[in-house]
Amino acid sequence: NSANSDGAGHANIYADGVKLSRVYGPYHYLPSLEPGAHELRASLNDNGHNELTGQGRPLEAITTVIMPEAAAMSAHDSGALGDTVDSEAFMGVNIVAQEDALGGYNLQVEPMGFRFAQAVGESPEPGEGYAVFSINGEVFNRLYVPWLQVPAQGAGTHTFTVALINNEGKPYSYNGQPVETSIQVHEGAKTEESESTAADHHDSNSTTRTATDHDTDTGSQGGGHHGDGASGETAETVELEVGYLEVWS
Repeated sequence: NSANSDGAGHANIYADGVKLSRVYGPYHYLPSLEPGAHELRASLNDNGHNELTGQGRPLEAITTVIMPEAAAMSAHDSGALGDTVDSEAFMGVNIVAQEDALGGYNLQVEPMGFRFAQAVGESPEPGEGYAVFSINGEVFNRLYVPWLQVPAQGAGTHTFTVALINNEGKPYSYNGQPVETSIQVHEGAKTEESESTAADHHDSNSTTRTATDHDTDTGSQGGGHHGDGASGETAETVELEVGYLEVWS
């Protein structure tokens, strides 16, 4: 949602015409395609979420994949991962959940002493692998790049957890402790009175939640107030997908 810049942006991934997610890097894991044939489409988009074209044609790629009949859930995706791998060098992870102006979050993973694998299925290398992201204890997706779009979760408090995993699906540990961290995000009830659209939210200020390794943020989220306590001021409420923002004038 930043200002547009030539040659920069993100991709959108679609399965059978249904948008699945934004993609912020060269790899993205699709955990829940049903058995059968699916048409996958990836489109390039600018920071304003407009699809890019070249010589009048969409900058996109389309392929068809055949998913086999559902098998038993793998250890990678069930959360019941195998024995840990202890890192000899320091390893840690920070995460930031930044509210997206169009709804949900952009999750940033900041590993230390760890490298995201450059290709899926590589042989294990010390300090390399991927991350597993969970919401309220349920695995949501893997990450092979430092960013992931996360949908809004509904009113209430939600726990986001990221754990670092090696290429064989074994969680990393350091000094006997899992290399993972959790944060809590707080979503307010959606305001129904506002008539503003998603396009109006594009330049709204965002709130971030950060945590360091083994450090959970349990503080409550503010409402984004400016000029609290100033007499004679009135507030205009602008509807967001998550919580609300009061604009004082």
